[in-house]
Amino acid sequence: MGAKKEIAELILAVIAALAAYQAAGFLLGTGVPVTSVVTGSMEHSSDFDGWWQMNQYKYSQLNITREDFLSFPYKKGLYVGDIVIVKKTDDIKKGDVIVYHPAEGCFDNVPPKATIIHRVISTDPLVTKGDNNDNPDTLNRRMDGKTCIVAIEGKAIAALPLLGYPRTVLFRIAGI
Repeated sequence: MGAKKEIAELILAVIAALAAYQAAGFLLGTGVPVTSVVTGSMEHSSDFDGWWQMNQYKYSQLNITREDFLSFPYKKGLYVGDIVIVKKTDDIKKGDVIVYHPAEGCFDNVPPKATIIHRVISTDPLVTKGDNNDNPDTLNRRMDGKTCIVAIEGKAIAALPLLGYPRTVLFRIAGI
């Protein structure tokens, strides 16, 4: 009897988690209300001052100053295993961290239907960049008459460290 009860509780927990995810998506207006960071593209290799010293030239080329960056959300980056809460919005500003899906074949080594979490470095045209990446994402590059961006799910409104490791493990093992 104990095993049946445990299985029933597990099934109930999975159903409750799926219902909570759907409710969060409805309330936040996005199909991806919660995601996790699975790559190091937003990581900072040291404290902010050390990281800025190593990266200031790249950002100066993008007309982003140290003071600008300090005013941005997640100025200390996001790390593998962080969970990110996402809210749909049309109010995307320079410095915001957005979640989007690129068109298939847009980026090398990015699986189809990937979820990308990067910082907006320009809004006109829309350009994003991982804080730890050398180059901006080429979102406005045309492919077969389409831009590289398929869907902006929204912008990051909260990040919780380490809670996303289960998804990160699944991503590394199975590409989920």
